[in-house]
Amino acid sequence: ADFLTDSSKDWAGTIRRELLKKYTLCCLAASKHALDLGTPEAVLDVMELAAQRDELNEELARLLISLQWRAGKRATALETYAHLRTVLHDEIGITPDAETEQLIRLIKEK
Repeated sequence: ADFLTDSSKDWAGTIRRELLKKYTLCCLAASKHALDLGTPEAVLDVMELAAQRDELNEELARLLISLQWRAGKRATALETYAHLRTVLHDEIGITPDAETEQLIRLIKEK
């Protein structure tokens, strides 16, 4: 669930955005650590939730794709990429960056 959803006050919105940023940073750090340890499946659920909360965060999506792929979920990783590509295009009119495209090429080659 989102943070402080029971309040529509301006201060709550500010805190909600700050908490989301901190949550995202924690998820990114945990994901990088899990990849370093070779245990991507340990953070998949948390990262999927984080990616749902922040759909325009390409770094978050890219790490989720990498985790899914390394956990043996290639098809899911490609679905996550397709969703990211659609959201980026529909919401802000851009395509995924070169780093994301490079990861997808690597996944498709293997």
